[in-house]
Amino acid sequence: MIDFSKLPQMGEIKKPPMLSAQMRLYVGEPCYYCKRPMRGDMQRLRPTRDHYNRFKNDRKFVVICCFECNQLKGPMLGRDFEAKLASGELGVSYD
Repeated sequence: MIDFSKLPQMGEIKKPPMLSAQMRLYVGEPCYYCKRPMRGDMQRLRPTRDHYNRFKNDRKFVVICCFECNQLKGPMLGRDFEAKLASGELGVSYD
């Protein structure tokens, strides 16, 4: 049974969680993948860390990208995600 008392009440606005001091440094910087400026006040454009590797057995390193790109990429290889993003295969357009 669903406990409706735990659901937000009408009119309540959920604020995105606070950015860490390290992530605040990247607000205004371009996303590694889509190149849109990252923002601290919009969940989908918040800066996040992404583990990036170009090839299957390649060394992983961390890049800073927006939340939306990080979610779209998931476990995909970096080069595969970049190719799909550029081709429009993901069904999103950042123009």
